Amino acid sequence: MKYKGFITAILLTLVNWVQPVLATGEEIGVIYPDMREPYRSIFTNIIDGIRDTAGNEVKLLAVSTDDEVDTVSQWIQQNNIDSLIALGSRSQKLVAKTDIQNKVVGAIIKPPEDNGFQAGLLLTPDPNKMFENLKFLVPNINKIYVVYSQQHSGWYIDIAKQAAQNNGLELEAVESESKRESITSYKKILDSSIDKNSAVWLLQDPLSSDRRIILPLVLELAWEKKIPVISNRAGHVERGALLALYPDHFELGISLAQMSINNELYAQKYAPFTEALNAANTRTADHLDLNWSRKTKRSINLVFPRR
Repeated sequence: MKYKGFITAILLTLVNWVQPVLATGEEIGVIYPDMREPYRSIFTNIIDGIRDTAGNEVKLLAVSTDDEVDTVSQWIQQNNIDSLIALGSRSQKLVAKTDIQNKVVGAIIKPPEDNGFQAGLLLTPDPNKMFENLKFLVPNINKIYVVYSQQHSGWYIDIAKQAAQNNGLELEAVESESKRESITSYKKILDSSIDKNSAVWLLQDPLSSDRRIILPLVLELAWEKKIPVISNRAGHVERGALLALYPDHFELGISLAQMSINNELYAQKYAPFTEALNAANTRTADHLDLNWSRKTKRSINLVFPRR
């Protein structure tokens, strides 16, 4: 009986702690792009996560390329919205121009230049998570090469350098100002002298990781040298990259809702996602002679080639 009373006391404490956060009387609005599948499902899953935390009464507005700021402003007034969550770059641009104070941004690639957002979660993996997954799948790796542009990925490289130190890795980051310069850099990296304990990392950077020209070049050269390629885009794994991380969109929605409710705790914080799922290519793993066990293969969320 004492044990039962102890559990009841804990539950009551939790209820009293949660209720003031969720029962503020504020209306949370979510603005997201009106897109076709498969992108629609991504935003639907994020919204499900937001509702799971903030309640099913969250107001929704799907915006198209034709919508203007006035449309968003009128919707905010009509629905008495106190807090906004903007999903995607289209929504971000519209919400940034509104005068509402409490706004959080999510599902974008890099931190917004506009400082009107209190916080945000990005569709870019936490480098610590990337390196942890890489070391688990390829334990002998000790060095990572990455090509980046300051314009698109400079902020991310700063985070990645610290993450590399945290994981006992050496990160060699090569700055590039154009696709042509990036191609030259990759060719230099993937020459005959590259160490077998090294990996090449492709970012979500249009100047350093173009999928039409740079991706096939890097994959071809790396395949010849038996060098693992990791990427911040899951689609690259289907093409032959060894590993990529992608977000758990439902968990992303939960985190965004928590940021919106407790935005004062996240002042000017734009974070890469940490609730990560992994995609890996077993054909590439076999080519690299990694000899993954069944247990290792079972730890992979999305396996290519698809059976």
